Amino acid sequence: MKRKKLVYAFSAFIFTLVVISISVYSCEKETITPGNTQLMKFEDLQEPELPSGPAICGSYQERDLIQEDGTTVGRAYTYNNTKYMFITVITNKGFYMNDLSANVSKRFEDIPRDEKGNPIILRFNHFIDGNILSNIRIMRIPLDEMGPSSILTVVAQVRQQTYNDQFPVKTKRAWIDGREYGTTILGRVFTYNKGICLTNDAVSIPD
Repeated sequence: MKRKKLVYAFSAFIFTLVVISISVYSCEKETITPGNTQLMKFEDLQEPELPSGPAICGSYQERDLIQEDGTTVGRAYTYNNTKYMFITVITNKGFYMNDLSANVSKRFEDIPRDEKGNPIILRFNHFIDGNILSNIRIMRIPLDEMGPSSILTVVAQVRQQTYNDQFPVKTKRAWIDGREYGTTILGRVFTYNKGICLTNDAVSIPD
């Protein structure tokens, strides 16, 4: 009987050692990463010189880029030449954009919205896929998709840089400033009046 107890105790001891060894090995192999940040590729582009004079028709509009909590995180410029309307979005220092989505329509009622009046961003009709974070996004929209006056709603998915080139896992929506709409998702909408071209050969803006 005493021998059986010794064998049992020895077996239990060996089992415990194996469990501890596996646990230590697993801990050594585990990569510990912060719960609220992640490494991402990003780029700081040089702020473009806004076109003026013969390069565009009329003048450009400047509006703030505002998060849903009211924080201003950048600015946006809209302008057109004889072929395209351009939306140039520039974030403040330390803020970067993933996706940029825009919806252009002739009427407010044509903006994709759910039953609560919230914007359905995935159904907007223009989109830039931001796999690499950037401080600048430029969207080009053909003028033949627009009337003399168009309704625009434009949103960027924004991250704020924290430390060691890290960013929050979750993005925050930031809208080009305008009249608020929606209930649980607060979008913003504004009117763009197409600039009148004095000639038919306005200087082309580089792509």
